[in-house]
Amino acid sequence: MAGESAAQAGGAASGASVPDAAPEPEIAETHPAQEQDAPTALLSGRHYVVLGVFSTEENARRAVRETEARESALRCRIYRFGGKFMVSPFSSDDAGACAQFIRVQDGRFPDMWTYTAR
Repeated sequence: MAGESAAQAGGAASGASVPDAAPEPEIAETHPAQEQDAPTALLSGRHYVVLGVFSTEENARRAVRETEARESALRCRIYRFGGKFMVSPFSSDDAGACAQFIRVQDGRFPDMWTYTAR
């Protein structure tokens, strides 16, 4: 088990040690979607995996419910995206972590992409 801890502690630096594992959604543990009252502002420089962009908050919330019903391990957040609403299951300061998340989820959610907030 000590080897696992060392691999986990290495994070992005040892990304090759766990190529098929999806990065843990960073927001899931502290901000479950059901606790989110209002769409959140994007943080400049942060990378977001985008599941979809919607014209109404209602449509974004529906997408969150449908996504979480389809894949219970995902916890999506809704962000303001100009005049629209962006649904994201994962965000990170590391663009590589987002790319890895997308690769792992590609079979179930093939149209995800990364957006870096300005």
